[in-house]
Amino acid sequence: MPQPAPVAMPYDGTRVPHGVIEVNQACNISCRACYKDRSTYSKPLAQILDEIGLLLSLRRVSAVTLAGGEPTLHPDLPAVMAHLRGLGVEVQMLTNGVDLTDERLRAYRDAGLSKLYLHIDSLQRRPDARGAATEADLDPLRRAIAGRVVAQGLRCGLVLTLYRRNLEELADVVAQVAWHPALHRLLVTCCTDFSPIALRHARPGSPPPQAAGRILEEETVTLDEVAARLLDRHGMSPYAYLPSERDDLDRRWIFYYAFAVTLPGGRSRVLHCGGGFGRVLALANAVSRRLRGRYPFDRVLTGPPAALAALLYAAVSLDPRAIGGVLGLLALALRRGARLDQKSFVFQEGPRLTAAGEVDACRACPDATVRNGRLVPVCLADILSPLE
Repeated sequence: MPQPAPVAMPYDGTRVPHGVIEVNQACNISCRACYKDRSTYSKPLAQILDEIGLLLSLRRVSAVTLAGGEPTLHPDLPAVMAHLRGLGVEVQMLTNGVDLTDERLRAYRDAGLSKLYLHIDSLQRRPDARGAATEADLDPLRRAIAGRVVAQGLRCGLVLTLYRRNLEELADVVAQVAWHPALHRLLVTCCTDFSPIALRHARPGSPPPQAAGRILEEETVTLDEVAARLLDRHGMSPYAYLPSERDDLDRRWIFYYAFAVTLPGGRSRVLHCGGGFGRVLALANAVSRRLRGRYPFDRVLTGPPAALAALLYAAVSLDPRAIGGVLGLLALALRRGARLDQKSFVFQEGPRLTAAGEVDACRACPDATVRNGRLVPVCLADILSPLE
């Protein structure tokens, strides 16, 4: 039977469950599609705390992600984490993982960090991945770092920038995340050429990296291409999307959900949910908004809670194949030594420039950051609101 259409995320006004705080611009690697200004600037702790206060006054967030640059280079990072945790906010971090020692991981965990996202892809120049030419070449590095992260009691996800040249490898990366018990989420950002926006809107004297000759037009990828490949290779259908500012049907983020059972000996089975999971999302959003006044963001389910979510999906999907798939998966999960986990897959496409020269970004962008006293999509911050 046809899959239900994905539902639009209900984010609007102050009810956006996530925000980003950039603690620095400094970084210790180089990424092909980086949109940062690549300076060595690190924000003073007082400024970071002020920006957190402004973010929380503008949004009813459930989680805040600390980013950079490379946030692990900031000397006051544990203090920032402790401050956020004291405010009742879930603390997440986006990092390239190069400097993630066990000592640092313990310090971050003790300060309040709960989730860590590793940005590792084949178009980075990084000291721990010399000779890696493909995404598959990076799998041992990803598994090693993710294993150390979860060993410290933290959740771990993978972040990938998708280019034209590694698009063919996307389905294999999805499969790796789907079966690997240390990874709960894959966040994929489609390569975007920001130079048209930069040339139109950048302030004189402050050109972002891609305005200085690093044109990426031939490397860009669209969400339509991503969705077609995932449907073809894994039978995946999105259950939700985030529209653009100017068009309710223009998808800028698409969301997928799956359940995975890992069996003794490393064997696994994955059930990718269809569009019917959007009904589960709508129910979860309604309950969270009623009870907490905010929407959930990136909840991680394992064991009995994951089993209950799977049963709910089966109950509301009205799809015999989904019901049979859930029951078969849960039967496997009852075996001795089996582990049931939820998996999520999120894909983002960058902003565009309209024919009138206006920027069309994501509606109620969940990845907005504080820049010069206002919220700006993190991918546009160095173009539309350079650091003062």
